[in-house]
Amino acid sequence: MKKKLLFLFITTFFLCDAQQSEKYKSFLNQLEQVESESNTKLFKNGNIKNISTLVTYKVGEYECYFYVGKVNKYKKNGDKLFELLLDETGVTLNSKSYWNGKLWIKSSTIEIDTNATNIEEFIFGKSVSIIYEEEVHYFDKKKNAIVLSEKGIKVNNKKSGLWTFYKNGKINKQKHYKKVDKFKNPIKPSYLKL
Repeated sequence: MKKKLLFLFITTFFLCDAQQSEKYKSFLNQLEQVESESNTKLFKNGNIKNISTLVTYKVGEYECYFYVGKVNKYKKNGDKLFELLLDETGVTLNSKSYWNGKLWIKSSTIEIDTNATNIEEFIFGKSVSIIYEEEVHYFDKKKNAIVLSEKGIKVNNKKSGLWTFYKNGKINKQKHYKKVDKFKNPIKPSYLKL
């Protein structure tokens, strides 16, 4: 078990380090971790509902709670709904969403940045920018396989730049979306109010 946790920590550290700007990392270094708690919740039928880790940080006189690391959520029948890899403030590094147990949407974060001027603004304000690549899939019944439908870059959840759309596994069309300024509509880290 210790080897698995160490591997998750090392993997998360190297993924985060490559994706986070220096300014973003400087704010993360100001967070004082108070507590970390692993959670596994079950349905009444005994199947796993979700697996997560909740971390508590002290920020000045406040305590903030974030889901970090690997988070998995399942349906009652055991089918996976999604799996996430989150950084220290709950920002998604990688995600996979499933529909009826089959891969639906997959994303990988390219860059995380902030325009915050202080730690309170970083945690409580809309100051974080996330740029990620997203792939949308569908299940082709004839091929009995998952097929790529569209792929492109999103900036703070908005399509940006060139997107490619596929039909029967081949490029059907490409569309250019307006380039999104990463700090025009920044987002909030996903802290929990408990």
